[in-house]
Amino acid sequence: GAPVAAFEGFGQQISLMQAQISIDKAAALIASPGSDPLEAWRAAGGTLQVEAAQGQWGALKLNARGQMGLDPGRRLAGQLELDLPEPGPALTALGQSPALSADAKQALGLLGLAAGLSGRSLQTTLSARDGVLRVGDAPIRGLPPVY
Repeated sequence: GAPVAAFEGFGQQISLMQAQISIDKAAALIASPGSDPLEAWRAAGGTLQVEAAQGQWGALKLNARGQMGLDPGRRLAGQLELDLPEPGPALTALGQSPALSADAKQALGLLGLAAGLSGRSLQTTLSARDGVLRVGDAPIRGLPPVY
């Protein structure tokens, strides 16, 4: 399928995704009656603990750790700490999205150039709360139910 709007610059293939994840409250998944085993897990406070994750999606390379679960609306809820070891190419690619204004494209291009010249990594958070996906404090998109 097509990439999520505003992320077209990363392409359609995720070339690397590795994660070490543990499941809190896993017994609730097994003991759950009925046709919705995740609801009992969610209600018990179940979360996925992301101990370490690595990914590459086009120019975006990242490392992550944190926790995720589900809110009462079955949407993702939680937070990941992200480390982008090479943010310049990712910011430049993000700035090529046709969904962005000309000003946003120019700003991301300049940020990408500056990040590339600095040679430093970039740390931020990816959070899901109240049905909204955020990078730092900036809302990115609404979150539909996972199932």
